[in-house]
Amino acid sequence: MIKKIILMTDDDQDLLGQMEHSLARHGYSLTRVASGQQLLAQARLLQPQAILLSLMLSDMDGMTVCEKLRKDSATAGIPILLLGLSHQESDVVSGFDSGADDYLPKPVSPRVVVARIKAVIRRYARAENETASIDFGKMNIDPKRHVVLIDGQPVDLTLTQLRILHALARQPGIVLNRDQIIRAALGPNAPVTDRVIDAHMANLRQKLGPAAKCIQTIRGVGYVMRSAQ
Repeated sequence: MIKKIILMTDDDQDLLGQMEHSLARHGYSLTRVASGQQLLAQARLLQPQAILLSLMLSDMDGMTVCEKLRKDSATAGIPILLLGLSHQESDVVSGFDSGADDYLPKPVSPRVVVARIKAVIRRYARAENETASIDFGKMNIDPKRHVVLIDGQPVDLTLTQLRILHALARQPGIVLNRDQIIRAALGPNAPVTDRVIDAHMANLRQKLGPAAKCIQTIRGVGYVMRSAQ
């Protein structure tokens, strides 16, 4: 049986060894790389099931690598989990804004990492069944191609921002609370606070420009997508 590949870069050799052992028990094969440039090249070549990306790399910042992966059509659809040293909410938000699907502050148990990898992969599998393109006013949202167009012009959204927008557009006129948005965009077990979701919404609205008027805040409840008047 061909093992599913997980691509990982980190300078903690003990963690790398533990991850290799833990992933093997669940049918995954760990491929290690030593730098951001190597990870970018191997991600294109191997098309792994997920990427474990350290924020501390020898040649470039991990968030920069994450952004490059998301902008490359060959790697844009690969799940990315960031491994960082900070527990600060602002750093977690920055990680998600760079395009990551999850953020795990160190020290972290290999069992937890494997569980989060499996959760992200399941989320991607579910998303395959929810990829219908949606037209909403002047906006076209195509999650399968990771494309959002406004008046035919592309808008550069992170994967999380696109999922939030798509979740709202699938149910126009229905108010979604923050828990529902978290589940739709990041999965049911994502350790994300209300403030993180609000930060994502603020960034999303900024990128949408005038089209952001269709996303309305229902104070104390959540958000709703309505045709702009």
